[in-house]
Amino acid sequence: MQTHLKSWFQTLSAPWASHDDSFKTAILDAGVETLFNLDVLRQSYDSKSENLLVKALEKMSFTDADLVLQNLPNILAQYISANRKHRGALFSQGSQTQPGASLEELRETGMHFFTLIMGLVNDSKQDCRAWQTRALLLRIVEQENMFISKQLDSQMMFNQILELILVTLSDGWKGESNAFLGILCV
Repeated sequence: MQTHLKSWFQTLSAPWASHDDSFKTAILDAGVETLFNLDVLRQSYDSKSENLLVKALEKMSFTDADLVLQNLPNILAQYISANRKHRGALFSQGSQTQPGASLEELRETGMHFFTLIMGLVNDSKQDCRAWQTRALLLRIVEQENMFISKQLDSQMMFNQILELILVTLSDGWKGESNAFLGILCV
């Protein structure tokens, strides 16, 4: 999986791919359908086991960290989109469920995946790419309206991000690191 994922990322990130939108869209759609089709989503939702995609991304980040960081926002956006598309088949829709329950499950699933991939953006990594990735991931959570304040994992993740931002700002103002420049590059 890791080899195919790396090739897919490299193709999506290639300079020539940005000039041909139809080609890039076809490559993106093929990868998304492979990674996030209904059967794969149902299996990961039903099993609640470790996410194989995140494990592959974690392994790839040892050798190709920038490539992984560059593509994480797109992965999150496509994951949320696929879950939204298949929401009726994935989440409770029975007569026993409360109105809006599937939307809440969609948000919980989205935030769980966000938490997993934020783990790939190492807290000690303070370069421009890491800060850009964090900002783009947070922007997707906001745009997709995924944040659930009553979900403990979500609160803890946002608190960690806030702490990291405060430490980075403090270090930057003290002149102890180039961390402050990482924030400015976003």
